[in-house]
Amino acid sequence: MIPAFNATLAEFTAEQVESLLIVNIVCSSVSLFGSIAIIFLYFYFRSQRSLTTRMVCNLSIADIGVCIANLLGDPNSSPFCVVQAMVISFFRLASVLWTFFFALAMFLFVVRGKTFQDLEKREFAFHIACWGVAALLALLPLATDSYGDSGA
Repeated sequence: MIPAFNATLAEFTAEQVESLLIVNIVCSSVSLFGSIAIIFLYFYFRSQRSLTTRMVCNLSIADIGVCIANLLGDPNSSPFCVVQAMVISFFRLASVLWTFFFALAMFLFVVRGKTFQDLEKREFAFHIACWGVAALLALLPLATDSYGDSGA
């Protein structure tokens, strides 16, 4: 059985916190660069635009949002902290949902034999589900006043 790990930043030494911040900056920067490259290539190669590349592009947009919010650092319990938490929640949820719908589209295409034309008819529903559900679930903690100091 794996023990639970619920450490806060207060339990780390200053050097460990600095190391964690450096890892966060490096990983977010690399991810940001990769996501920007994907979007650039999407717009550069017009002939390659399809449902799947549009879905990957939307996933990259969501990842860019997460990377930017991560790179902004620790707002130290300011009102910006709530905004940052909402932005991170929204874009992380959107990223997970775009990944799910990409996998669903591939399942419907490969296993169920749907055509890309059939799937393109559902593209607007994918947008509503991904961006809409992510917005709803990111705003829900705001409505219940659940965003705030995490103890970190």
